[in-house]
Amino acid sequence: MPAPVTDARDLPERTENHVMGFLDSRRDCEALAEAMRREELAGRSMVTFDGPAALPALEELLRGSWGEAEQAFYEKALAELENGHSAVCFEVGSFDDAERVGKLAGTLGGRSFTHFGMLVDTGIET
Repeated sequence: MPAPVTDARDLPERTENHVMGFLDSRRDCEALAEAMRREELAGRSMVTFDGPAALPALEELLRGSWGEAEQAFYEKALAELENGHSAVCFEVGSFDDAERVGKLAGTLGGRSFTHFGMLVDTGIET
């Protein structure tokens, strides 16, 4: 199951090699985690940011990684989390894995998914 962030020690050190996006609820995040298990994308780390109380943790994750893509993601996150939605962050092994996550998320209403790569950040179609 996804782990809600309650402590900055639970956060990944960087955004690189992660895919991040938005879902309407924690239940949708859990459904995405289950779909990833079925598709053998499980085993990678997953962190959720649920509602407005999670904004400081998201800021902590993005700190030190404030490129244009991170800034754009954060600006979307402000509205999403303030409206009670969830942001999700998955570790991925490749861009192909990120695309697979995006497609699975799309079936659950996921939106604004971004793959944060080593040198290039890319929007993911959902």
